[in-house]
Amino acid sequence: MNVTATSPSQTADAHGGYRLTKFKQMAGGRAFEGDISRDGRKVGSLRQSGNGGVTHFMFGDPAERARFMSAAAEKYPDAFEPDEDLAGRLAQVADLNRKRSWLIQLDSGEDFFDLDPCDAYVHTMSPEVPREAVLWELSRWTYDGRHARLWDRDRGVFVPIGEVDD
Repeated sequence: MNVTATSPSQTADAHGGYRLTKFKQMAGGRAFEGDISRDGRKVGSLRQSGNGGVTHFMFGDPAERARFMSAAAEKYPDAFEPDEDLAGRLAQVADLNRKRSWLIQLDSGEDFFDLDPCDAYVHTMSPEVPREAVLWELSRWTYDGRHARLWDRDRGVFVPIGEVDD
């Protein structure tokens, strides 16, 4: 079952069309590797050994490498190594997309990926619960003025419940 928050007509990718496929994590999640795809087509691969070193990128076509660097620089204009930041983000998205449950986060007003891990706690709900029931239940959740956000596998972000098409 593909647990996604939005309908196909709403899907807008939040990562420049890039995804990690054939994703593997090692060393407690610090090390990872996978194929880099753009708009569903493999364009390269990467490997992060998890020991504090750089991420190794392998692109068969230099134009694809340049396109990836350009997308990373656009997404992270102030970053020292924007390609590393984009790789880390894609790894987080791939890890969250592997989960079978509905993933829920209380909105902190900040981007989930920028939060300290202690503040980025993710709640889960059984994938057996129908989408409509999930949305109804989450529309009632508030805690100290914070509202629930639902993970959207297609967009690769947590979406405010008010933006989910029901």
